[in-house]
Amino acid sequence: MKNVRKATVYGAIWGMLMLLTFAGCNASAQKADEAMQAYHAVLMNEMPFYSVNGGENYLLNRYDRSVEGYTVWRTERFAVIDMDGDGIPEVVLALTTGFDGAFEVLHYEDGKVYGFSHPYRGMLELTADGTYVASGGASESVFLKAASINKDVYTTETLAYSTSSVQDINDISYYIGDKKVSKDDYDVFTTNLWDKMNKNAAVWYEFTDADIASVFPSARTGNGVQEATLPNVTDNSPAEAVSREASEAEQEETPPIKSETYTGEALIAMQAFKTALLNETAFYDTHKEKDFKISELECLDNIDDQPLKLSRFAVADMDGDGIPEVVFDFGSPYCSSHILYCEDGKVYGLHSVHYICDLSDDGTTKQTYNTTGNEFIYFKTESINKNRYHEEKIASAFLDRFETGEWVYYINEAAVPKKDFDELLVKHYENQVVWHDFTEENINFVFP
Repeated sequence: MKNVRKATVYGAIWGMLMLLTFAGCNASAQKADEAMQAYHAVLMNEMPFYSVNGGENYLLNRYDRSVEGYTVWRTERFAVIDMDGDGIPEVVLALTTGFDGAFEVLHYEDGKVYGFSHPYRGMLELTADGTYVASGGASESVFLKAASINKDVYTTETLAYSTSSVQDINDISYYIGDKKVSKDDYDVFTTNLWDKMNKNAAVWYEFTDADIASVFPSARTGNGVQEATLPNVTDNSPAEAVSREASEAEQEETPPIKSETYTGEALIAMQAFKTALLNETAFYDTHKEKDFKISELECLDNIDDQPLKLSRFAVADMDGDGIPEVVFDFGSPYCSSHILYCEDGKVYGLHSVHYICDLSDDGTTKQTYNTTGNEFIYFKTESINKNRYHEEKIASAFLDRFETGEWVYYINEAAVPKKDFDELLVKHYENQVVWHDFTEENINFVFP
């Protein structure tokens, strides 16, 4: 997460636009401004973008880029970069599922925003001029530069790459451009390239309203800049219609719940959760039957056995009794999620069956136990007390890679058509809860 900077001023992006204007590049500056206006609308879920890879229009808060759409991505950070050097900026989104990542390059053209998908290891160490590294393993890496981007095609220039033989992974070949070179020449070239990339690293911003407003200043009120009329992008597909309706409903909702809105037992619970999450008080872990402080919880990464840090938390009334619960995790499917429950002022810690990817406000959870993104199980919270977290399995989906190569869907234990499965999910996932990064600042904001 290096190079994540808190955006507090207009920044270099709008400075670049001003320089273009003063240099007499009024046409380019106008197009760049139109692009920034459209990007802002996309980031704020006011306008969909067209996924070139997926072949559909999506609102960002409903964007889902996996096979058959069952890995839900959330945007974690963003960068504004003129990737192909044409004077019109692109926006690069860093997406995460909590245990996996991806990138999406947004490109503006003729009043519409287009998205190009890249896997997590397909756009590493991004620079301000659109150079980056794609990696397929220790001996498989390629240095790329975005060459040109239009609404149909995203093309790159290969600067250098290394690749191993299919017969022998230790037999590695090295290339600068398309010319085969010695390892020494390759090392000299890439060392110099790394040095340039490090000095020109992209500036990443947190995906927050504050940072979005700072990077896109014309979107802010009272700054003397008139908002441009945003392009009208429509799509009549059922998926887009559902997304649009959901987005409109979200925009009509009240602002995020503040501390003072909690009263009675709910307020007592929220205050108890806060002290537990800040490591000031212990909670009783019903699984291990002993008191723990947050700092004592541990989860080891399945790959290198290194301890993971707490990743995120969410607040939801999972059992519908009017008193909220807290869900938090380590950001890894190899660690089950933790649920904090409060009774009589005391906090109890319970565990979900698997890792909770997503959570709706009616207590429906989507869970998984691997990083492949090819199997998900959906549970509905039935009841929670200090001794037990009871959830019922309501649906599941998995990719049958060995026989048909297609997704298979179940409601309860009965195989069903995708249409029936989707209808069930729409019913339970109309409102997903907000996940917060596990930081002291966020804890103090969310809890009274």
